[in-house]
Amino acid sequence: MDMPERVGVLGVEVDNLRAALNWAFSVEGDETIAVELAAASASTWMAMALLTECRQWMTKAISRIDDASAGSRQEMIIQSALASCMMFTDGMTEESYASWAKARLLAECLNDTECQLDSLLVLWAHQIRLPSYAEATELADRCGDVAEESGDRGAIAMANYMRGVTYHHIGRILQAEAHFELSLHRDDEASRQSLIKRFGYDRKVDTLAVLANLVWLRGFPDQARRLNLMSIAEARQLDHAVPLCVALAWASFNTYLTSADDLETEALANELVDYAAKYAVESYHGFGLSMQALCRVRRGGGDAASAMLYCGLEKLSAARYGVFNWILQAEFARCTAVAGRPRQGLAVFERAKIDLDETKWYAPELLRIRGELALGNDEGLAVGRQYFLSALELSAKQASLSWALRAATSLAIAEKSAERAEAAWRTLQATHAKFREGLETVDLRLAKQVLNGSYRPDSAINSLH
Repeated sequence: MDMPERVGVLGVEVDNLRAALNWAFSVEGDETIAVELAAASASTWMAMALLTECRQWMTKAISRIDDASAGSRQEMIIQSALASCMMFTDGMTEESYASWAKARLLAECLNDTECQLDSLLVLWAHQIRLPSYAEATELADRCGDVAEESGDRGAIAMANYMRGVTYHHIGRILQAEAHFELSLHRDDEASRQSLIKRFGYDRKVDTLAVLANLVWLRGFPDQARRLNLMSIAEARQLDHAVPLCVALAWASFNTYLTSADDLETEALANELVDYAAKYAVESYHGFGLSMQALCRVRRGGGDAASAMLYCGLEKLSAARYGVFNWILQAEFARCTAVAGRPRQGLAVFERAKIDLDETKWYAPELLRIRGELALGNDEGLAVGRQYFLSALELSAKQASLSWALRAATSLAIAEKSAERAEAAWRTLQATHAKFREGLETVDLRLAKQVLNGSYRPDSAINSLH
């Protein structure tokens, strides 16, 4: 039975399950049965993507656990289901993290490998979403150790997925790609489906979505587009809330990077906003609003777009999901400057309190945008040049060809003296020559215009760069 059929069958019985739980938790009911039934029902609520209702039942069950049930497998199941629902509805709260930390300790005491792996996964997810990359790396490595000891293919695939995401986010692109490939090609389908059943989360969808961004960074925009579509298609087959939110979030962001068609990006963002709101996945609802704001400001929108961006950021902050915060605000700042409001753009950038020394996968673009803002605010060509050169240097370290192309293009446009302009032109030419696909994407078209001398500062394509 595939997942949609299974969900259909569960839907027929869900009213009976609610009735049984309502009785068990009532004054006339039995608290022992209530706790047992809640633990047994956790996977059903997750499979139905009924995160809010799952959270309500698990919260009730936790309050009914007595001394005899403390430290039991039932408590682990309830704690993990409750913490998972908290994370996907409210984000990474201290309460959910504490619940998972407790589940991990219980699992280690009971020598329960499966629960250890689950706990490490979710504790890692908390840290990766904050983001706190040192802690995320430590947890991913620990998961790798437990998985290797177990010899389980699915567990090893999960650890590779966790390492892939972590390395991607800290700019270790080549290492991330290797771990993603291992996760995709050596996974165990039964293990993957078990994770979906327990938590409503899918490592394959997430891997495809982040891998799409990774291959774009590496200089393969056509492959990135195909992976976006694969991620969304895979998520739609699962009929779960969180995987589709993940796929739509990354696809909207990746499409924004690669396409001049804001309508396509906005369609993905609109679906994300509607879907995340329907299932109360606040972090992705906030991200969708932020993407809508970027599309609007890139078309010249002002105060309304700004209000939408900060509404989205507030939701992300409340959900403790900070992975994209700096790049969203930096890009909004750049678009504001391009729209003729350079001082306001710089103010947006500074308000974000961006640390340009912190290593992230989008750090080269933060440097480039800061260079563009420096030029727009008359800080001087020397200042802008240094930001562009720093972006180029970091792009090379990260193997991020697409960020390098943007930085090289900005530098070539900015240079005025013949000698420096010639050197910048050669850098851009060498960078552009490394691309073998996506030659009609906006970044490559702009670079080509700069190289052949047809670039004009007021052209429509420049407004997108």
